[in-house]
This record gives sequence, structure tokens and C-alpha cells, in this order.
Amino acid sequence: MKDNSKKKVGFTLIEVVISLAILSIISIGVYDGLMIIMKQTKAGQAKQAAALEGKKLIETMKANSFSIPNESSNGELIIGNDIKLQKKDDADNTFIRYLDESYSNKSANKYSETVTITPAQAWETQQTSEDVELDTNGTLNSESNKLYISKINSQVDSQDYVGYWNYDKDNKFVPTTTNSKPIPSDSKSLIEMSVYFTTDNLGNQNIAIKDYTGQDIFPTPIINTGKDLVINFSNYINDDGSIPTNEEIQLDIYNKTTSDVPKIYIEKPESLNVDVEARKGQINIYDNRSGNPEEDSVGTLYDIELQINDINNNNNLFTGYYKKNIN
Repeated sequence: MKDNSKKKVGFTLIEVVISLAILSIISIGVYDGLMIIMKQTKAGQAKQAAALEGKKLIETMKANSFSIPNESSNGELIIGNDIKLQKKDDADNTFIRYLDESYSNKSANKYSETVTITPAQAWETQQTSEDVELDTNGTLNSESNKLYISKINSQVDSQDYVGYWNYDKDNKFVPTTTNSKPIPSDSKSLIEMSVYFTTDNLGNQNIAIKDYTGQDIFPTPIINTGKDLVINFSNYINDDGSIPTNEEIQLDIYNKTTSDVPKIYIEKPESLNVDVEARKGQINIYDNRSGNPEEDSVGTLYDIELQINDINNNNNLFTGYYKKNIN
């Protein structure tokens, strides 16, 4: 028997309407998702650009000497040759400038850069809990545990050493006898060393010293050191007493503790080439502290904060901190 039924070809009107409705719902979801991704990507790009600008400005402030403005300077904070920030209204030691999207056009109002400068707080010594103003270097030297970087000269050659010294007014640090270890190096003119702050199971804060290969210089960590450390270069001198000028010292600081913020105080002659970098965790580095109170003419230490904000929505895109001695 012959089957005269015909198979249906295509869609009915109702099926087409339903399909279009479903497609519309899916498209709206996809569009909304794409818009969210685009906004997130744009916000991420803005923060990345602000971070680059912020780090560049902080490095410029580190590399250039500048003074805190007074009335005679019209309230302008001048950094280097072409960076000028105006005093912010009704705010002491706060300065601001406005830039465009590329951080170049100073007449545009897309982003604001705000620099706030405040005197650093006093530090309590580990031994006496007596408040010590950071610019009173004689007192700071007299009651501090220290990590000494020394150069020991011989008739044949010289060797760099590191030694840890617990404060003892009756027993001064002597590089050749006080628990000093040689610092390995693969370059005659470069010293590379890392200092790690860690916390053990008993809650003691310790430090480990590693060489350029990552190997421990001291066989075991130096325990119960406290959260502050002075790194002193008063013994890093040539055989004739002069300061080495053709050597570079690179110190990397790692904070692996969970809550404490170590303070690193660098005591060195101004002409000695020492680069101290915070590589992990929050660390306060107080640089250019002279080892001799009579040489302490580096000015007062200030906390400097930089904020970059989007003026249109007042979003904070970048906040950076560092410390600087300002005369």
C-alpha cells in the first residue's frame, strides 16, 4: 500500500518565534557578560597604567633631592626638572597635580596625583624601649643590635664578611673575632646578599642570611632578633681607611612574617654604593643613616605617600609609600 504522507520541511511560525525569543535571551546574557568583561579589563588596564606611573614618580622622588615648600616658593613641590605639584587647599604638606589619560597633559583633569609628606615617627630601641628620634643618630647607634658588613684586608687580598652583633656596651663589634662569616661572590666588584625575616613555631622572629646563590651564610638562623635591624657598614673600608668607590653592594630584604613590619636602618658613608630593595612583604627601609653621628647630616626622615585617583569617579588606582631624608 502506498504511503501518500509528506514529511514536514522547515519551521512553523510558532517555532520561529520561540527560537528568536530564546536567541534574544541568550544574546542579552552574552552581551551583558561581554560588557562586564570589557569593564573589568578596562579597569584593570587603568590600574596597571596608574601603578606604572606611580612607581615611576616614586623612583623620580628617590633619585632627586627636593625641599618641602614654604611660603616663598609659592607652595610648589618641585621634583627634578619638570614635575611640579601645587599645595592642596587646607592641607599641610599635601601637594597635587592633574593629568590626562596618558599622564602627560597637565591641563587636563582625568587623573590626580597627590603627594603627602609627614615626619616619620620615633622608634623604640630593642633594649630600653626608650623613644629615639630617627635623626638623632648617636642615640640610635648606641643601643641597637646590628648586622655588620665588613671588609677584612690582608697582604694578599681582601674578603667581605657579615656578622651579627647583639648590643653590648662593654664588648664592641670586631670583624675578625665577632661571629663573622665570609660572603661568597662571583664578582670582585659586586656583593649580593639576602636577609629573610621569619617567625618560628614558638613565635620568635628570626633572620636568615643567604648569599647570591640562595645558600645560607650562617648554618642556622639568628633567633629572637626582634622586628628591627640595623645594617652597618662602618667597617667596610679599604686597608688605608678610605671608602671603596668601585664596588656595588646589593641587599634584598624578604619579610616572611604574617603581621610584623620590620624596620631596616642602613648606617653607611654617603659615598658607599649600597642598594637595598624590599622583595617580599611590607618593610620599612630607612636609608642613608651615617654610622658616625658627626657625619649625620642627611636631614630629617619623612614618610611620603603617593595616591593616584580617577577624578571622574574618585576611584583610587594606586597608593605607594616610601621614606626619604629631606634637609
